[in-house]
Amino acid sequence: MARFDRTTKQSKTKSITISSIVGASAFQAGIEDYKAGVQRFDEFAGKFIRKGTGWRSCGWDYERGRLYAASIVGIGQVMPPPRIGRAVNPTAINSLSEAFNRGDVR
Repeated sequence: MARFDRTTKQSKTKSITISSIVGASAFQAGIEDYKAGVQRFDEFAGKFIRKGTGWRSCGWDYERGRLYAASIVGIGQVMPPPRIGRAVNPTAINSLSEAFNRGDVR
């Protein structure tokens, strides 16, 4: 049986919404980078933004954007823009939700 100490404990987690993922600039950067065929994960890894009462990893949002773009291309759908003006696009929210349900994005 594995032994756990303070250095191997799970970090505290916090629930986030699909809307907040779609609205994140790192998510949008992940989509654009996938389309351009580049990978800049190192620029986002280790960066955190203040959200509500906690912090949120930009690296996760970036990778979700890349996975989402790959998922949409893979099933042959047209990718809706994440935002319409300043507002989060409801079609993109539904599309990401479907990608989560298919297991393409985690």
